Parts: sequence; C-alpha cells; structure tokens
Amino acid sequence: MHLDIRTLSVSKNAVFRQRYDYQVKQAVAVYDSVSTISEGILKKLPIGKKKSVILPLGSDVISTAKKHYEDIRLIYVGTFDGRDLHKTIEGLSLFIIRNPHADIVYHIVGFGFGDTEKKLRELSMELRLENKVVFHGKVPHEALSGIMMQCNVGVCFVPITDYYNIQPPTKTYEYAMSGLFVIATATDENKKLITQDNGILINDTAEDFASALEYIEANNHLFAEQKIRASLQDCTWEAIVTGTMIPFLETL
Repeated sequence: MHLDIRTLSVSKNAVFRQRYDYQVKQAVAVYDSVSTISEGILKKLPIGKKKSVILPLGSDVISTAKKHYEDIRLIYVGTFDGRDLHKTIEGLSLFIIRNPHADIVYHIVGFGFGDTEKKLRELSMELRLENKVVFHGKVPHEALSGIMMQCNVGVCFVPITDYYNIQPPTKTYEYAMSGLFVIATATDENKKLITQDNGILINDTAEDFASALEYIEANNHLFAEQKIRASLQDCTWEAIVTGTMIPFLETL
C-alpha cells in the first residue's frame, strides 16, 4: 500500500499541529511506500528505508484570457483562516494613500470560519476601500475563470512560518499559469517558484505588500504574459502524472 501526503498541519495552534503531524507520522509507519508534496515535508517524516518520492504540486490553466498589466487588478483566492489577509488590505490602503490616482481593484474570493470575513469587510470599510475591495465569497472552482479573467495580479499571501515554509501554495501555480503576475510571500517553497519573470517575493507585512504594488505600478510595462505563463508550464497535472507519478508507481 502506498501513502501520498499533501500537507502537514498549517494550524496556528502549536498543540494541534503537533498532534496532527504525529498522526501522519504514525500512518507513515504502516505503509510500504510514501510520496510527499515537498522535500521539506519528506524530511520531517520517518521514512527509513521505504521507497519515497516527491510528488509535487501542480495546476491546470484556469484562465486563458489575454492579459494587460496597465491597471492593477488583484485577486486573492483561498481560505481566510490563518493567512493574515488583513495585512493585504492594510497594504492596499498604504499604497492608495501614497498613490491616490492609481487605478486598482482587489478581488477577494473565498471564506473563513467564524467572523473572519466580517472583520475583513469591516476593515475595508474603516479604511474607506469599499470601492476598491470586492468580496466574492465562496466561488466554485469551475466558475473561478470568470473572475480571474478580469485580473492580472495574483496574491499568494501566507505567513512566513516554519510550517508554511515547507508547504507549496496551490495558488502560486494557478496564478502564474493563468498569466497573472504573482505577489508571493517569501516562504522557502515560493522562493523555488517565483522569478523576476513571473512575480515578486515579499515579507508577510502590510508595508511590503504596499511596496510590491508600487513595484508593479512602476514596472508593469515590462511584464510579458507568455513569460509568466511559461515559467511554470512544466507543472501541469498531466506532466506530473506522466513524468513522476506513473514512473514511480511502476517501480513498486
């Protein structure tokens, strides 16, 4: 029997993370072979002499719409929980204060538990960003292309912590493969994906987010859609299955 692990815990609760990861490690001991999403996760597991392989994350192209980068149309897709998303709204406010004539809109797609979304909405109103931040709520994956086709910059904002460092973010792949320039926090895994052709790496702060927007405003004439899309073109699910998964499974 083969075990594939897509994630270790990314909970902010250290006790929960330890319990969850301990259960995963116990499961590893039962199976004959193991695949994980990254080298960092593999190193945390008791693999021993078991057969193992890195079965990386990937994506399909969500949007094929042609991209223009003159005006900034941001999109964040994902959970609101544990991501410190409020810092991106605060960063947007800083950018607008310093660049009041910039043409910018921020689309936020997703949801969170409890009153997370309510707090984000209240923050955007407090900062007078009602006309700049658009909350779409939960959107089915198959309907995402309609929103993404309106956007040209993807926001991959995860806290820079030891547990997020080893977890590749799905959205970095989806954004770049759809032609969006990527603002990504500088986790170890994002550092492997982001280049000067497809994005910019930042610290997980509001100030760095604002600085990234200023960089985009000043340099968007240099962005090339084909270079952005091509930067992760080897990361389609088809390429991963045919190039990595099937060859490994055939050795078992």
